[in-house]
Amino acid sequence: MCIIFTNITSRPDDETLIRAERRNSDGIGLAWRQDGLVHWEKGMKMEALMTRLHEDPPPFPNIIHFRVATSGGKAPELCHPFSVSAKASTDLKGASKGVLFHNGSWSGWQQEVKQVLLQNRSLTPGGRWSDSRAMAFLANYYGPNIFNLLDMGGQRIALLTADDLLTWGGWEHKEGWNASNPSFQSYGQGNNHNLNVQSDDDWKKNPQRWDQELKKFVPMPTIPMDRRPTEITKGKGMITVMEDGKIVSQEMEDGEIITAGSLAITESPTDSLTRASISKLIFGLHVFARRLGYTPERRMAS
Repeated sequence: MCIIFTNITSRPDDETLIRAERRNSDGIGLAWRQDGLVHWEKGMKMEALMTRLHEDPPPFPNIIHFRVATSGGKAPELCHPFSVSAKASTDLKGASKGVLFHNGSWSGWQQEVKQVLLQNRSLTPGGRWSDSRAMAFLANYYGPNIFNLLDMGGQRIALLTADDLLTWGGWEHKEGWNASNPSFQSYGQGNNHNLNVQSDDDWKKNPQRWDQELKKFVPMPTIPMDRRPTEITKGKGMITVMEDGKIVSQEMEDGEIITAGSLAITESPTDSLTRASISKLIFGLHVFARRLGYTPERRMAS
């Protein structure tokens, strides 16, 4: 299943795009309006897309497509969009009166294309074909309203022209943009050639972000311990030490340790101390300070 984002007044954030590419990693396409035509670029890698969006963002509305290869196989020229033209061009870059993006799988496309070619005694346009390219070919011949008549099941289609943005099928509506399915909400399972992430749990352990200066994905920055607020409270014969609103440890006033939870801190893989050891260290420092007669009420982040 591919995914299409129709970006009307804004686009999905970087993490949403990373999730989309994580699940649909066979090529990316982008289309936008410029000088009275619709321009496109496709067969892109994630790094190229992120660089474009950050350095030279296309005007709204624009469309982004992440492909999973099905009909026609895996090839840059079969990434979306396809020009709505007599040849339904498979060029990786270009401009046209309109372009088509598709999310789904349509099994009846060969017969429909054959019928048009026979009626017009036309030569079959060269290059590789897929159901999505066939849709662009048919939209040029019959007009886009053909999609209201063809039995194509649960297909999602987006057609961007110089004057309009048309969609078919059910869409996920967000503020300023829409998605052709909800798969962007999770990372799913499997491997990816760009990110060392295999599931939602892996992402939580190894979060990444796009660094525009380096033009690559890098680990999320960690928050130093000395910049996290600390709070010590007493109540019901118990002393509670909290870091950033989470319990680090609890101790009875006679010195008995009740709990020693983990800190709300993200450590990088190179940290020499584990969460547990950091927790014990902080707890020991607070106990030592308290026994010396010093009990800070609250230390705010500097």
